Amino acid sequence: MLYYFTMFNIPNFYDKYKKYTKYFFILLLFWLSINTGSKYIEISNLISNLSNYTFNFIRSLLPYGILIYVLFYENKKKIENKFKVDYFLLFFVFYGTLQIFGLLYQFDYLYEHYWVICLFATLSFYNLIISKKNTDLVNFILCSNIFFILIIFLIFIFFTFKENIFSIYLLYNSTAFDIIYYSEQFPRSSGLSRMALVIFIFLNSLYISKDHRFKNNIFLLFFISILISIILLLQSRGAILSLILIALLFIIIFKIENKLKYFTFIIVIPIIIFISYPNLKNILIEKNELKKETNSVQKTIKLKHIEINLRKNLLSTDDNVDEGFINKIASFSNNRVDAWNFLIQMFFNNQLSDQLKNKLEKTGYKTDAFREIKRKNLFTGYGPQADRQLMYNSSKITEAPAILGPFGYNASNGFIYSLICSGIIGLICFVSINLIILFKIYKVFIYNLKLKNLTSKPTLVTSIFLILFLQFRSLFENSFSVFGVDILILITSYLVIENEYRKLIN
Repeated sequence: MLYYFTMFNIPNFYDKYKKYTKYFFILLLFWLSINTGSKYIEISNLISNLSNYTFNFIRSLLPYGILIYVLFYENKKKIENKFKVDYFLLFFVFYGTLQIFGLLYQFDYLYEHYWVICLFATLSFYNLIISKKNTDLVNFILCSNIFFILIIFLIFIFFTFKENIFSIYLLYNSTAFDIIYYSEQFPRSSGLSRMALVIFIFLNSLYISKDHRFKNNIFLLFFISILISIILLLQSRGAILSLILIALLFIIIFKIENKLKYFTFIIVIPIIIFISYPNLKNILIEKNELKKETNSVQKTIKLKHIEINLRKNLLSTDDNVDEGFINKIASFSNNRVDAWNFLIQMFFNNQLSDQLKNKLEKTGYKTDAFREIKRKNLFTGYGPQADRQLMYNSSKITEAPAILGPFGYNASNGFIYSLICSGIIGLICFVSINLIILFKIYKVFIYNLKLKNLTSKPTLVTSIFLILFLQFRSLFENSFSVFGVDILILITSYLVIENEYRKLIN
């Protein structure tokens, strides 16, 4: 314990960063407000469920409080600083404003403004951080975000394993994911995998850094190995693919000392744990004389006395899917392709094709139960969460209570989400945000690579890889197109890169 205390230099860390307590507290409020939603401020819904919604109602008010505090209190105290307009944040402001226009144009579901308030509260807070022009503060906010992710991850992964250890089901199918706590569902395997990947990127950046406290540290490598093992066990396809791409980039870009040790910890040990976990469960189930039933939702590969358990559709499509390349792609994407097709048809045509109608009816949905767009609005869209509003359909009785529509009940793509919610202009803003980030990453990365300076800046390396991961993730999840964990990580990482970019151009 004394070793860790001295390694992280905790007393000096506290003395150096205690002046940032205020910002840490505001950031904590953001994290407390995550995983609530607009339904908790919808008046009729709140009144009818007041006893169940009180806690989440209070949490959902936190972004309003943060926005008021930063705009009306911090701005009064702030001394005018002359610095250039940050187009990244400006395009985010436009993006949120267009969603408000879309919401007002439809004049329906006005409670969905909550998501734009969350976005503006986030932008105002980070604009406050930018105005301080303090590199240590930016790095402190980044590390604080990762600290919050670590705490949340440890709590939820503990319950996930606890519920799964005596179960025949994969960790991906853990019954923990069905738990409803304070009217909110437990994080899915993809959410837990995302948290593990964020921590992996941070620890890996420390491991390859020049900082003597972390460079080639065996304890860091051990934790990295555990994180990779958990990502493999959760079997989220997007997360596993992201992990492979990120690990390859680290190996290609950076010189890894003692490659044998590194590959042993990031490849060999995680594979051993992945194979061992279900077999350990089998031993525990037999030892405790628990009933072992047949499991049809996983694929089991038996090698003598060893079992390798995989998601049934991890590497292939569902067996009962109709033949045809498009149908196979749609199935492999967990019906994301169908969700994109559905939303694009509704956005541009306000009706569905006969082919898509037939597919919906085959899966148990009544196509006349979908909501129609009252007033077409291609330029500014239909407001926050419009993807869910358009996909809402409760006619399928056998569907899970949290799923109120087909194809996952959301856009599952940041670009599609931005188009539906903020229109064509909003999509242009969202694309511009991504291009601005990529341009600054390219400039900063090339400059530091030429100077062979990347490994001396682990927070910069962390930020670059986090943004690339989130941009890749936005291709198959809504990600940072809507308020949540991803947007907090993205903007924090952007501030680190922006600091380096300013140094470069100055």
